[in-house]
Amino acid sequence: MTDTIEIGPEFTEALHAEDWDRLEELWLEALDARPIPTAELLEVRRLIWKGGRKNLARTLLELLADSLEEGSNPSEALAALRELVRLASPKPPTELTERMVNALAKVRSDSPSLEAVLGKYPMVTARRPIEELEAAECWLDHDLGSVVEVVGQGVGRVVDLNLQLENIKVDLGGSRPVSIPFGAVRRHLRPLPEGDFRRRKVEIPEELASFVENETGAALAEVLESLGEPSGVSAIKAALEGLLPTAKWTSWWTKARKNPRVLSSGSGSRLRYTVSHSAESADEALLEELRAASPSDRLAIARRLADRGRETAAAAAAVLEESLASLEGPEPGLAWQTAGILASLPGGSEAARSGRQRLIESDAPLALLSGIADRGARSVALSARVESSAWL
Repeated sequence: MTDTIEIGPEFTEALHAEDWDRLEELWLEALDARPIPTAELLEVRRLIWKGGRKNLARTLLELLADSLEEGSNPSEALAALRELVRLASPKPPTELTERMVNALAKVRSDSPSLEAVLGKYPMVTARRPIEELEAAECWLDHDLGSVVEVVGQGVGRVVDLNLQLENIKVDLGGSRPVSIPFGAVRRHLRPLPEGDFRRRKVEIPEELASFVENETGAALAEVLESLGEPSGVSAIKAALEGLLPTAKWTSWWTKARKNPRVLSSGSGSRLRYTVSHSAESADEALLEELRAASPSDRLAIARRLADRGRETAAAAAAVLEESLASLEGPEPGLAWQTAGILASLPGGSEAARSGRQRLIESDAPLALLSGIADRGARSVALSARVESSAWL
């Protein structure tokens, strides 16, 4: 999914009014800003083009490219020049394509295979220079020495680029490097950005092992950020292999998962962990999950919320209290279990006590007891019912 680029209110107003003169003024003002808001301007260009003013869009884009080439951010200059080349019809001028190649060379100046890759993909003479550019960037993303993930196999360094045979080899620490055909690279290799946990595992393993041992919660958060998707314990263990002794796993895991940024979902073999940007966003994410969940699924989510601070637990109590009365008639057993969790949350004891009292006094004791899945909770309900005068 492509991220939505937000544009400022002045640009938005001018676009809605189709005030092209005002758009030019705003564009020139933006070019004087430092840093230049390149992503916003590229989005404005797209909308101008979509509005039918293609010549204006191209002219403004040329001004942007000129300004960026004079600056110190070749990556943004390359982004603007890429757009100009892409929009050129039927074929971009040689000078424009050369500017794009020069910007690429600046962006990738540290790449050991830059010269060989540019030789393989002569964009200036190519019929489809953008396709050539994308292929070159793919090679350079996986250049010699790069730390990459081989999907489903592990993380290691690229040790060989064979441009003639179109093949990349990655050393995962085994007896032989893993060989990936270039046509399958985008599916099977994932470059890891600087600072990524699993990349640092290859680059600075001893320093990272110390971090894992001493900063358990932060280490778990970085592991989950690196994995990039809801992950089970096995995936987390695999990321820590070689950094954390097996004998220390249980105590480490007990401490690490208390990090308030760490979220869990599912249960049993489907239990998965993710990480939020902050403890506050994690709490809000769990509360949203609680509100959207079915009444039965809310039980497990509410238990997780009980340990996330008084304010968050109180918000969870409010959600359970709101649903309690509606459960008493159709699902008395679930209502009893909900009241049990509600009683343990801040501000929920009185509503829980009242709800359970109504359930005890109901004229359907079998429906109540048969609907309680938890054995302990069912025993408590039975005892309360026996002691109640409503049983007589």
